[in-house]
Amino acid sequence: MHDANIKAIDHSDMQFACWCLDECADGVIWTTLDGGIVYANKAVHELCGYIYPELIGTNFSELDVLLNTSDIGESGHITELVAQKQVTEISTFLRSRCGKYISVKLNLLVMLSPTARFAITVKRIFDDNKNAGSLPGDSGTGRNTREKLLTDELTGVWLRRRFSEVIAVMTENSNKMGSTLSMLFIDIDDFKVVNDNHGHNAGDCALRKVAEAIARAVRNEDILFRWGGDEFVVLLPGADASAAAAIAERIRSEVRSHSTEAGVTLTVSIGVASYEPGEDIVQSWLARADAMMYRAKNEGKDSVCVQTKC
Repeated sequence: MHDANIKAIDHSDMQFACWCLDECADGVIWTTLDGGIVYANKAVHELCGYIYPELIGTNFSELDVLLNTSDIGESGHITELVAQKQVTEISTFLRSRCGKYISVKLNLLVMLSPTARFAITVKRIFDDNKNAGSLPGDSGTGRNTREKLLTDELTGVWLRRRFSEVIAVMTENSNKMGSTLSMLFIDIDDFKVVNDNHGHNAGDCALRKVAEAIARAVRNEDILFRWGGDEFVVLLPGADASAAAAIAERIRSEVRSHSTEAGVTLTVSIGVASYEPGEDIVQSWLARADAMMYRAKNEGKDSVCVQTKC
């Protein structure tokens, strides 16, 4: 029996409810039965490093990573578990846009009528000392081992082999959403001279200093890799050529303002190229960024060169 004082929800109430969901501190996601995201609030986007409402229209399987792969069913993601009513709550990991793993607790509901939907609330786990930050299926030791294999011991940034894991996701998102994506190819100027004149310890110091300067200059969502030798690559999600050039200039200035312990003033040459939907990553996009870097070197070093603008 309904209370006579409770009125039916009108349009303004629905608007208020939607506003509350968007401003909620915890994440809220609605998906179709096959995992297609029809709604994700701002908290989810912020947690996973996406620009609101970028996740809408993608699939939840791009985000979920489970601890025990034997428990996820044939489809490979948690929506199957919920459909079979095997689980209503799970501690798991969401993969952020930059490839990091975020420990979360998900509460799961399924509504089969009138429109089939999953409702998922997301709460980040900050105090799970046993598993926080672990990779799916790994023990703490396994996680540390894998991260060490993918991290440059000298500079502490991702290695080149991590690039192939991240770039596939980023370009797929760019192709689906039509979002911009740019790359910086960075080379330390006259690095051989530093090694020859000051020794390899000075060269190692230079690499660390440059990596630290790049890390200070980029945004939180950007991803830095040591490409090899004295070269670095930075991926810039959501940045067009103009925004990427501004970040590159910030990096160039930051590097130049810090000398090594041996008193060597460092500079870098940076090539900028934006991703063209569907193009080959290595043969086309990387090649263009690399070419721009070499053009910057040929035009005097300590400079930024952007495709179509140099």
